[in-house]
Amino acid sequence: MKRILVVIVLGLLLSGNAYSSSDLMVPGINSPGLKNLKEFNLSIDSTVYPGSEKMCNISYEEIESFVKKIIYSNSVIKFPASFGHEQFLLTTNILEKSNICSAEISLMTYSFERGRNTASVYFTGPHVSFFDRGQIRIDNYKDFKVTYFAALEKYLLKFLENWKKYN
Repeated sequence: MKRILVVIVLGLLLSGNAYSSSDLMVPGINSPGLKNLKEFNLSIDSTVYPGSEKMCNISYEEIESFVKKIIYSNSVIKFPASFGHEQFLLTTNILEKSNICSAEISLMTYSFERGRNTASVYFTGPHVSFFDRGQIRIDNYKDFKVTYFAALEKYLLKFLENWKKYN
């Protein structure tokens, strides 16, 4: 019985882990899945959508233009019109009630790949290379637009900081 226990303990000690801590994504700390990625399909999921009325004095087109301006001016990342690249999903829900506006901002980059879950069932689904759920902003209607775009810029620059570690 002791021999079996010794064999098991030695086997566990000598077997290597397939992943090191630097290979695993830790949101806000490291994102090794961003390595060599320079093209993304830009997708903005928002309560303000193309052609809708402005919400809290912000339009979808302003958000999209701002994201491209910050990313293009601070990196070599491109958002080509063709499909088939890593997905860059900015989720930003802007809400307005009375004279108060609020927004949540989160960002995820991912690709669709064939994978296997812990029950060994194969499926096709998102393979996340970056995820950060970060900003919530609340301000009065008059000042919200400035507050929102300042927070969005800071948030995008935080993403680029992670991206630059691997590119």
